[in-house]
Amino acid sequence: METLVAVVLIALILTGLVNLFVVGKRYVILSRSRTMGIELGKTFLDPLQNQFVRQENWTAANNCLTNSPNGCPGAQVVGSVTFTPTWNNTGVDGTDLRRATVTINWTAD
Repeated sequence: METLVAVVLIALILTGLVNLFVVGKRYVILSRSRTMGIELGKTFLDPLQNQFVRQENWTAANNCLTNSPNGCPGAQVVGSVTFTPTWNNTGVDGTDLRRATVTINWTAD
């Protein structure tokens, strides 16, 4: 009888540990995807600053920082994860400045 109780207790403890491992693994995968998304966001935005944040380029047709998404970098695939940027450019009230926002969405296996 004591052996049966011990086996049941060990089985319950091992089941809890396995579930903890599975949840931890999911969290690590999500964290890795978020980190890659942040780094890709920087990768998307840095070239735009170098190319288009100059007065002579501000109204160019292929300027990603104007109201049209022409010239904006597209989706990037890292490993098996596809990162897709969504661009939003708005004016800042009372100035001639623009605010560029990139939202990175991803799909994972």
